[in-house]
Amino acid sequence: MFRSKKDVDRHVKDIFIKLKSSEEKKLRCYNIAKLYYQVGDNESAKKYVSNYLEIRDKSAGAHKLLGQALEGLGQKEAAFTQYKISLELEPKQDDLLLKVCELLSSMDINIANDKIKHLVERADKKFPHHPIVFELKEKLITLEKPNDNDDDLEKLIISELSVRQTDVNLQVKLLKHYIGNHRLEDAYNKATGIEATHSHRNNIVWYQSLSELLMKCKENKQSDWTFWIFYISVLERYAALCLKEQGNIIKKSITDVTQAVFNFDQSLFEFKSKNFSNHPAFIEHMLLHMWGQLHFHLACLILRKIKAGEDSWSEAGRLCGPLLLTALHVTPIDPTAVWTMHLKDRLKNQTHIWYREGSYRCSQAGHVLQDYARDNTKKLLDKIDKFCTSSWRERIYQRIFIGRLYQDGKKNIIFHKLFNFKSTFTSMFV
Repeated sequence: MFRSKKDVDRHVKDIFIKLKSSEEKKLRCYNIAKLYYQVGDNESAKKYVSNYLEIRDKSAGAHKLLGQALEGLGQKEAAFTQYKISLELEPKQDDLLLKVCELLSSMDINIANDKIKHLVERADKKFPHHPIVFELKEKLITLEKPNDNDDDLEKLIISELSVRQTDVNLQVKLLKHYIGNHRLEDAYNKATGIEATHSHRNNIVWYQSLSELLMKCKENKQSDWTFWIFYISVLERYAALCLKEQGNIIKKSITDVTQAVFNFDQSLFEFKSKNFSNHPAFIEHMLLHMWGQLHFHLACLILRKIKAGEDSWSEAGRLCGPLLLTALHVTPIDPTAVWTMHLKDRLKNQTHIWYREGSYRCSQAGHVLQDYARDNTKKLLDKIDKFCTSSWRERIYQRIFIGRLYQDGKKNIIFHKLFNFKSTFTSMFV
């Protein structure tokens, strides 16, 4: 097994020294091209397999390899042509059939609709309900009915969802379809039904789509308290997922993360100012939970900015200390409390989720603070107390939210307007 292009170069040189005729060399070019492709040298793979095809132009494998090399070079339309030739020469290449469908669905390739339809039918038999085949079906509908395809697209998505019931990409696609057709109420009802299952709690694509939808619905649901519960919950979760860096989650830029936290803060202020009278105990505990989450998210955002080089690590403890201390001492919501007894199941389920996420917040904030203290609790508390003697919220706000947009929106920020902080929390260190 060769590990680098240089290894293959030496091997090819040794081979060609032993071969005398041009035809013999070209016959060996197919295997040589495979070696170059395996070490990631697509340009050399393209060169050698092209030489081989000069004398063996009916080789399905060679055309496929040329297609792979071309795709690796970013020449997707040329790659599609080679894949198509290979598939015509040897139809029993299921993996290649799927690859052709993938390229067709993602590119504007000049090919007749009836040929696309034929490929869709073939692929659907081999790979029923495969996401790539669905994408090509969707494209075929838009090609056949460019101006009047809404009903057909909706039927296709719903039909696919009947089989792939928890597919988040399909669910997002249906929401966007409703939004694009100005059916916000349908989108909202669908979204609340899906979110009630909590099946996408760690999916940032889902929560980004929900955030965009609810911002559009907000104008017509100002007085609907259940909408605001849903809205705030979604914005908080989206901010939390934007801040995550572990796992396979899509990484958001510092700008996007800052905007997500800012939107959550502003909307929380707006919700608080509405003073809804429905289930006052529930709303009070929800606001307290969100207050703790906000402080934790702000601390995490500061750490993200410092990690990205936007500030010094020496500032981390000073800025994050009071935020983490507040986050720690907002007790997780109690899902077994008396006031939860008369809640509907949907809200009861929500309190259980908030309890878990509040417990996680307290655990993480506590561990970071213990690390900051380094067995000298009093020194840490004195530093936090000293930092909090003046307008500390204002100073933190200005360090996090930089720019005219944020400064103009400062008057509607809950972070430094409500819930006065007192640095008397010492019980965790006793």
